[in-house]
Order: sequence, then C-alpha cells, then structure tokens
Amino acid sequence: MGGSPCTFWSKAKAHTAKIQKELDTNGMGWKLFERFVLALKNAKPKYFLYENNEGIPDEIKDAITKSLGVEPIMINSNLVSARLKIEGF
Repeated sequence: MGGSPCTFWSKAKAHTAKIQKELDTNGMGWKLFERFVLALKNAKPKYFLYENNEGIPDEIKDAITKSLGVEPIMINSNLVSARLKIEGF
C-alpha cells in the first residue's frame, strides 16, 4: 500500500511555474512513485494499492497506469474511511 502526497500532483497548483514541474514525471511526486514501484518489485505482493486523488493530471495517471501495468480503479473514499464534519464548512 502506498501513495504520493496529492499536493505534488494537484491540478489546483498547476498555475505556477514552480509547481508545474511537479506535474510531470520528473518531479518529487514521480520520484516517490518510483520508490513504490521499486518496493513492488522487491516484495512481489499478490495485491497492492496505490492511492492518490482522482484529480491528478491525465499525463500522470497514464504514466502510472503504464508503469504498474494495470488500469486504475476509482474508489469513493467516503465508503472506506471516516470523515470529520465541522459545522460551518
């Protein structure tokens, strides 16, 4: 189980040149993903889960799909994790 922090691939931050470079396969998010792939190769698990948000750029989603050799399955996180409700938000 693993995942890169979504801040590295957030479409919301793609407007700045500094953050834009993180949205490709040369940024920190991708470097973290490569460590996940290395762990998969070493551990050879029967199953794995790589988590990120659905809003990552299509280029990154396609590169992850190609690297892992499987199509992504989108899971609604409301179904599997707790949510904190704060009044007024």
